[in-house]
Amino acid sequence: MRKILNFNTAYDFEVTKETVGGLLFRLDGKASDGEGGLKAATVADLNKISIEVTLRKANRNELVIMRGYLMDNILGFYAQTVKFELVTKQTTQGILVYIDFDPAAIALNGEDKLQIKFNAPRDAWTDIRTSEDESIIEFQTMTKKQGTSWIPVIKSFPIGYGKENIDMDLGNRVVKIVCITDFTADYLSSQKAKIRDGALKASQGFEKAFNDTQLLCENMHMFDNNPESDVEDLVIYQGEPLDDVKLRANLDKAAEEKAKIVVVALENIQ
Repeated sequence: MRKILNFNTAYDFEVTKETVGGLLFRLDGKASDGEGGLKAATVADLNKISIEVTLRKANRNELVIMRGYLMDNILGFYAQTVKFELVTKQTTQGILVYIDFDPAAIALNGEDKLQIKFNAPRDAWTDIRTSEDESIIEFQTMTKKQGTSWIPVIKSFPIGYGKENIDMDLGNRVVKIVCITDFTADYLSSQKAKIRDGALKASQGFEKAFNDTQLLCENMHMFDNNPESDVEDLVIYQGEPLDDVKLRANLDKAAEEKAKIVVVALENIQ
């Protein structure tokens, strides 16, 4: 499926009868270059862009694959991977935000529907021009041959404004946990709240005690092949699925309003 969207417009549409391996949003915002031409618009905050993706199948309850703001979901999927830099990089065709379900895929058969809600407001860019189709958004599905019985989903858990501790139950089949406290600077430059220490527990006796030094080291070495990449927000866990996950942690200062824990979990879709 391919669809051209406009900035500053709320969309609600459906994808049907295909096998979806990912979603691509080409955000091609343009600004005046001061000489009568156009240049790439300057991003102000991609987290002003709202997105919701919901799977609706006749034989099961609806499943929310992602909901909330774009950067939350990007960091959930791609924190401490080179894909983060790729999906936020400005190219000659705009920013190519690719939500990749690999190795999973959603087979939409019969009355199955993937509902997409999306809105990219003008103020996500500082200088965007949207008259005369100068700036466009292009949505495309990325097709795969065969669907899988599961799909990765993103879940967000707000830490709470002013909180200096985290006490959360994060659910089952959890494969990644990211603590997001600063959307404006990389981890080493950030002056906002950071994890001081804590513990992660799950069923079958799994327990991981951690502190800030340990997590930073782990996150830096996720870039062994790309050591020039910046650590953004700390990944607390990434690995085999965990069930009955409980996170307890302390911050070094009060959290801001947008601070949250973002989780990637595997959900059955059959």
